[in-house]
Amino acid sequence: MSKATAVVAVVIAGAAGLAAFYFLRTAAAKTAKDTSMQVASPPPPTANVGDTVIFQGKLVDKWGVGLEGKAIKLLINGALFTSGIAASDGYWSFSFVTIAEGTLQICATFTGDASYNGSSTPTYTTVVGLG
Repeated sequence: MSKATAVVAVVIAGAAGLAAFYFLRTAAAKTAKDTSMQVASPPPPTANVGDTVIFQGKLVDKWGVGLEGKAIKLLINGALFTSGIAASDGYWSFSFVTIAEGTLQICATFTGDASYNGSSTPTYTTVVGLG
């Protein structure tokens, strides 16, 4: 990551006509890069109690390059269910077993860090029945 630096000279005139020079160094603000979450395998629209639901995707930068080592969170019904780390190619995968009937709102998210802005998948709905 490159940083732009500006050097500013400040001149202060004293009572005896003397001048003091101060050099201030300021760094430009860091700009985080955009990301996106690509979905490789969305959760199914329906499942039965006891089924394994698999949700897979890839975290990429704006050029489509996978981002390694970034924390990915799996949210179910808006709450953190689990989290993991993106692999060397940016891929992530979550699986879980359904334990009760109901409707699940499932989303994966990267909240961002000092270098990259956050992004999320769309929210998918899985309806779990008894089968």
